[in-house]
Order: sequence, then C-alpha cells, then structure tokens
Amino acid sequence: MSAPLIIVSGSIGAGKQAVAAAIAGELGLAQAAAAENPYLGAYLADPPSWAFHLQMQFLVDGIRSGLNRTGGSVQARSIHEDFHVFCAQQAADGLLSPDEAATLSGLYWAASPLLRAPDLLVHLDCPAEALAARAGGEASLEYLQALEGRYQALLDGWVASPVLRLDAAALDLTSTEAAEELGARVAAAAQTP
Repeated sequence: MSAPLIIVSGSIGAGKQAVAAAIAGELGLAQAAAAENPYLGAYLADPPSWAFHLQMQFLVDGIRSGLNRTGGSVQARSIHEDFHVFCAQQAADGLLSPDEAATLSGLYWAASPLLRAPDLLVHLDCPAEALAARAGGEASLEYLQALEGRYQALLDGWVASPVLRLDAAALDLTSTEAAEELGARVAAAAQTP
C-alpha cells in the first residue's frame, strides 16, 4: 500500500490544523500546507461582494493541491469540505448567486474525478455551542449550527473512503501518549502499516 492520503475535516475552531499536525507527526507523513486565500480579508469585510472570489480560490487551490499530490500526506480542510459545506452554505445564505453557485459546482464536479481519493477522512465532531465559545464571537451560533448540518450531510453521503469520527472536545494532544494513541487509531482506520 502506498503512503496514505488523510484529510481532516471539522467546523471552524474544531482543531483541524492541530490534529492534522499530530497525525502527520505520528505517522511520518507530510502535512499539506494550507494556501493563503488572497480574498479572505475582502470577504470578511464584505461577504456578498467577495463570496464567489473566495470560494473559487479555495476550489482552485484544492484542485491544484490534489493534482500535484504525490506520496502520503495529511491535509486539513479539503476541496470536498470547501464545496459541500462552505459553498453550499454561502449559496443557502444568498451570498452566491445561482449562476455563481452553478459555476463553482461545475468546476468541482469536473475536477473531482481527476483527484486522488483520500484513504481516510478524519472528522472532528464538536457541538456548535462549544465552537461558538471557542470562536469568541467570530462566528455566530446560528452559522455554526448551519455548518453542523452541512457537515452531517457531507458525512452521510461520503463514500470515497472510510471515516473516523473523533470527539474534538475530548481530544488531548498535549501528551505524547495521547498523540501516539491518535496516530494508532488513524493508522488502523486508514489500514497503514
């Protein structure tokens, strides 16, 4: 078996980057670097004007990353999460016009067959209320609850790989033993040596 591709998903503030780093360290895999989205600042200042640009850039970065991926790695927030959770929510919130949503959908579905399927999806479950407390007002409880529903829909329809669901609130990555245990659980779920 070749080195696995593991993707880590979870809502805003669930700890995707920390978990991805711990998994990468324990399994000796590269951690895929998250690309900086040049539209994020403009989007945060004016979401209706910049939502399409933001999501297009996330999808293009996801495609580029997927096409250039060789060997095993761990990636926090995949193109699948960007499309099925964030694009879908922005369309539902009216931040993307129907034509913009259709363009993003066309790009995602055209590119998806070209990308390597992950060997494992690690999803971090965390109640919206806990995430809202962690976010300190940066994301509303209502928005986080809407995302929670989108994540559940993504997981319900996920067939690309096995899914390992972890309770993000119960994860303790501060000890070597906990990180090793996480690595062992992920390795077993991904069927890695």
